[in-house]
Amino acid sequence: MIDEERGGDRHGFGILDEQQQLIGSIELYDLYPPPPAQARFATLGVMIGERALWGQGYGRDAVRALLNWAFGGRTPPLARIRLTTFSHNKRAQRSFLASGFREVGRSNAPDRTDVHMEITAEDWAALE
Repeated sequence: MIDEERGGDRHGFGILDEQQQLIGSIELYDLYPPPPAQARFATLGVMIGERALWGQGYGRDAVRALLNWAFGGRTPPLARIRLTTFSHNKRAQRSFLASGFREVGRSNAPDRTDVHMEITAEDWAALE
């Protein structure tokens, strides 16, 4: 991941709790177009490592901070961010919807259904 970060293929951040302990991570990857071009699109991934901390708003806060940076603080700002989550992960879907993402489709595999979501810079600006 560090090598990919150096190469411009992703942007990764740690998620800290109030005591500054690392509790998870959030990243933008699959930047498109790929370096050396200026990326305009990315895929979001987020993970809170301690199950006891799930549902306490850390992930939602991290997603909102990352969206604020990606659409406003990054140069150049991204135009769209997408993600995929499992259909049974309703908690994640609610969190992403509350952060401004919208469902754009579903795909089926033999053992699961994936939910595809995205948010655009315009969507984010309308929320702010």
